[in-house]
Amino acid sequence: MEENNIIDKKENKRSSKFYFLIGMAVASVVLACVFIAYIIQKNIAENKLKLEQEIAAQNRAGIVADSLREVNAQKTLYYNMIRHMANVDSIKKSQRYKKGDIVYLKPDSTLAVVYDIVVDSSFYEYTYILLLNNNFGIPNMSERKDKLIF
Repeated sequence: MEENNIIDKKENKRSSKFYFLIGMAVASVVLACVFIAYIIQKNIAENKLKLEQEIAAQNRAGIVADSLREVNAQKTLYYNMIRHMANVDSIKKSQRYKKGDIVYLKPDSTLAVVYDIVVDSSFYEYTYILLLNNNFGIPNMSERKDKLIF
């Protein structure tokens, strides 16, 4: 009987060690799950904070874009005029007479000074505004096409 008691005690010790190891394994798994859940919640909170910061930055960028749109809308009013003036200047550079040149008019070889060059909106026709003196020395303004000047 004593031997059975000793064997039972040994088995109890073994089974208690086994149950202790199983308890430790379960506790470590539960502890690992809790730690992983904590890390996941921390990452979710960080991502939520980053998302809120990005949304705030986008809202600020939207306000800046709106103000830039207003500035550009004001500048586009002048865009066509600036483009037109650049084209006019390029056409004036290619003409054979410039402002201030002295020219002869074809019908009667009268001397005149080119006062200005007016370019049509189609950029194909242009007119010279000439400053000429009549017989009495009084200045007179005249408009002539390029074909009537030599």
